[in-house]
Amino acid sequence: SMTWDEAEDKAREYRRLVEQGIHPKIYEEKKAEKERLEQAEKIANTLTLRQMLDLYEKQVTLYKGPQSDRTISDRRWAITSVWNEYLDAPLTAITKPVVMDKMATWPSLGQAKKTAKYMSALYNMAIRQDYLEKNPFEVMIGTIPRSSGENLEYLEIKECQRLFYWIDKLQNPEKNSKLIRPILDDKQFQANLNPVRHMMYDAIALQLLTGLRKREVLTLKWDQIY
Repeated sequence: SMTWDEAEDKAREYRRLVEQGIHPKIYEEKKAEKERLEQAEKIANTLTLRQMLDLYEKQVTLYKGPQSDRTISDRRWAITSVWNEYLDAPLTAITKPVVMDKMATWPSLGQAKKTAKYMSALYNMAIRQDYLEKNPFEVMIGTIPRSSGENLEYLEIKECQRLFYWIDKLQNPEKNSKLIRPILDDKQFQANLNPVRHMMYDAIALQLLTGLRKREVLTLKWDQIY
């Protein structure tokens, strides 16, 4: 409620707006929107990534029910390992150029994609809460550019199925000799009997299933698997 003096001040303000050709209702709506944006910006400049992650997990539990420990630990590990230096920085510190640079230089493409997906979910919630206006991770889902500028080409599902088919056949060369002999000479066929060659096929299968690069597969250690 207003006092008599406040009501008179408001009336004079509205009369001045009308004289300027401004509708008081439109003026109040714009004023409220400006205040909302200013408040959202103030929150975004103080709310840290760590706090947003905690808030996200509470909101997800509230609206979707408890999540498994594996899901929670997987999300936390992915975000805290890649964005460790930004955990206590405000959400606004992570901009689109920062995302592009971080994702392009991160050694694990598969981990970069997974982390981008988790981070995008956090920032979408921040937008729904009116803390932010834009999601810097939005353009990253599905494609992570590499700093080297190389063009990435992805296999179609049918191509992956065919590749898995041949991996299975080549790992059992003697059993499938009638199928393999016509496409391999004697030297290649004998090389295919070597167990080391079978490990190479396993590595290719792992790449297909995970999206890891050759270098990542060959240097993979057990403590990097989660």
